[in-house]
Amino acid sequence: MDLEGRTGPVAKMLVIVAMFVLAMALGVGTAFAATISNQVPVNGSTVTSPATVSVDINDTMTFSAATAAPTVKLDGNALAATLTGSGANVTVSAAVPGTLSAGAHTVVATAKNMRAATDTSTWTFTVGDMALPTVSIVSPVNGTIVDTLSPVVSAQVTEATDVTFTFDGGAPVLGVVDGTGLAVPSVAPTFADGSTHVVVVTATNEGGSASAASSFKVSRATPMTGDCLICHSTAAAAAAPNHTSTSTNCGGTDCHSSDVTITHKSLGCAVCHSSSDPVVQGAIATKDTSCTTCHDNPHPADSSDSQAVCLSCHSHINSETFAMSVHAGVTGPGATDASCVGCHDYHSPSSTIYAAKGAPAANSTALCYGCHGKGAAAGMDVQTPSTLGGTPTPTVASHIFNPGAHSARETLADLATNRHAACEDCHAPHEAQLGLHIPSGIDGTGALAAPVLYGATNVTIDYSTDASSNWAAPSAADYKMGKVTSTSTEASLCLKCHAGPGEPATGEASGLKTSGTSTIYYRSDLGQEFNPNNASGHNVGQGGMKSAPIYTDSTGVVRSDTWQIPTTAWISGVTTPADGIITDAQITCTDCHTGGSTATAVGPHGSTQQWMLDPNYPVDWTGVTCSQMSSGTNYNQCLCAKCHPGAATVSAVSNVHGGNHTSYMCGQCHIAVPHGWKRPRLLLNANVDSAPYRTPGSPGGLTFVLAKAHTGSWSQSDCGQVGCGTHSATTTSPYIP
Repeated sequence: MDLEGRTGPVAKMLVIVAMFVLAMALGVGTAFAATISNQVPVNGSTVTSPATVSVDINDTMTFSAATAAPTVKLDGNALAATLTGSGANVTVSAAVPGTLSAGAHTVVATAKNMRAATDTSTWTFTVGDMALPTVSIVSPVNGTIVDTLSPVVSAQVTEATDVTFTFDGGAPVLGVVDGTGLAVPSVAPTFADGSTHVVVVTATNEGGSASAASSFKVSRATPMTGDCLICHSTAAAAAAPNHTSTSTNCGGTDCHSSDVTITHKSLGCAVCHSSSDPVVQGAIATKDTSCTTCHDNPHPADSSDSQAVCLSCHSHINSETFAMSVHAGVTGPGATDASCVGCHDYHSPSSTIYAAKGAPAANSTALCYGCHGKGAAAGMDVQTPSTLGGTPTPTVASHIFNPGAHSARETLADLATNRHAACEDCHAPHEAQLGLHIPSGIDGTGALAAPVLYGATNVTIDYSTDASSNWAAPSAADYKMGKVTSTSTEASLCLKCHAGPGEPATGEASGLKTSGTSTIYYRSDLGQEFNPNNASGHNVGQGGMKSAPIYTDSTGVVRSDTWQIPTTAWISGVTTPADGIITDAQITCTDCHTGGSTATAVGPHGSTQQWMLDPNYPVDWTGVTCSQMSSGTNYNQCLCAKCHPGAATVSAVSNVHGGNHTSYMCGQCHIAVPHGWKRPRLLLNANVDSAPYRTPGSPGGLTFVLAKAHTGSWSQSDCGQVGCGTHSATTTSPYIP
């Protein structure tokens, strides 16, 4: 088209279009300039020497990795440039070799777009002076004396890229620095005893280095002479390897030291400087720090007997009591060694007193399993039953749980807040004597604790003040801790954890709990249940069945009616029990709660039955009827039948367990937790009683019993029951509430 001489609108438009096409072809024009951003380091900033430099470029003409040809120059020197990204947005970057000097530096970065036009970014930054590192030694403190060959070595550092440790001028050891700047050597050092040592810590960075030194002394050993060599010599070690050592120093860790302040550090300064003993005062005045100035020879001449050696210092362990214990004199190699050194590593600190059998620190149960573990001799295996669990189980799989929490100094409050059960909670290793859990080996002849429990902590309960009436719960102040002796009941041991202040304050209160398809109960307060003032209960030493129980009837009258006590023949049923149970016999907790077998240790260590009930009576007690107590496939396999067999056939037992009642469950008339109760003969009131005393799943139940004397046979009008056509469901007064 001929445009010459044409000045109209069409001609002007064509000129503009032609200019636009030309600009696009050349790839230039201010309207399409590239956008530069994210210069690293930031333009004009002051930084430490960077590892890389980079810049982001945005260009609508886009980039291609094949043609972009990125370049980076630092202070005029070309670096190996890379291009990342695609399309209109790319990043040009390069690694900085080495460390830049302090001062200003210039970066020029370029890249070509698809039109071959070059986009350029130029910026400057400044590298500041590098701060020098700092270092200060934390431990060992300069000028101190330490009592271990392997003290903790550490230092606090700042601005450090590398840290090294040297010990006594040796080869440097690389340090490890945590997030707080605390540095420790990657290999822990060991120092010679009796010498002064020097630790040097050096911290470095790009700007330089700094060092710190600490000089300290290791003093934990005194050369042996005289009587010490009776035990600590090659000849003595060969004669008695379990009790002696070939060491020629007295410096077992935390044992003896030439520095008296180290030897007595656990006792405090006042043990000497506040002493009225003239011998100690004289030693201080003359600055005599030798052991024998204040102490006689610490070891008896006959050091082949480790127990005599240990007891000569550990006087808190009664030597006469220990001599009667099951562990006294039991010595020998390996797992059968129950002497002092069989359980205690005498050259270990007190925090690891169980280390002799490789048990974890403060875990006495793991130590006990060394001799009483799986595979032990018949009657000694405690570990196997301790790993059993009933289904469902209300709390734990066995009596043993959280054993590391046990402490010899624990209080009742500790037992409630730090729940645990370790071997030492029931067995005192220095006082427990040989014997069964059941006194005299006859089930049910008494409530006293067996000798195997002697020395364990227990509680006594004062029922004369806060709990002097029927079904009253003693207060925390009524509980006093003591030790099991030959006159203690077995229950006194159990009550320290299962009653009053020894019970958890929250989380395990009485009530129902669902486990799978079964319903079970939480624990109840045995201190209340075994109150000797209760109307009824099993006799674990507090007194049980009463001929004239005291209670208040439904009209508010305090009564003491006569209730006939069954004779021995009545309670024993068709045949007299072989274990000698008699009417209202004293029993122990382990008559009902026990486990084990002839191959393992018998006792409440663990059971396959819920509530650790005797596994020899496996029938579920919650659904047992009177007929099942006397005949049939499950005859005498309910726990109650252990003492009450044949109840349904004995008409002399108040004529209520036979006849029409043979199909009724025990739990429809009696409470589910039969320790002790506010009504005579552990009787239920289905209208008011709830968990844990109402048997789960028991339909209907006894609703009232007339408040009157009950001797001989009962009549239908003496009681009422829900769901029974023979008895009235309407309550008749006065009744036992």
